[in-house]
Amino acid sequence: MTTNDDDARCAAQFRDFLAGFGLGTLVAGVVAVLYAPKSGVEARADLRHKAEEARDTLDHLLVDLRDRGTKLLDELKAAVEAGREAATATRKRLAKERNQE
Repeated sequence: MTTNDDDARCAAQFRDFLAGFGLGTLVAGVVAVLYAPKSGVEARADLRHKAEEARDTLDHLLVDLRDRGTKLLDELKAAVEAGREAATATRKRLAKERNQE
């Protein structure tokens, strides 16, 4: 398996982790608020607070994911450019060898 396949699989696993983490945080917050012995006003305030915490956590994770994606894209662009340069050099070398024959 190539490095690109590994990177794509790693990115997909990280994305799945983020989705599961966000969903788990949301469900845990709702369950905790619903089972807590508090008044409706307190329960709604707690739920609002937990939702804000979950949003902040997801925001941080998404920034990290975007940074990783940007880095991966930059590496991919560099690899493509290196491949193009190698192909061009090989074509020139082969054309030169053909002309010398």
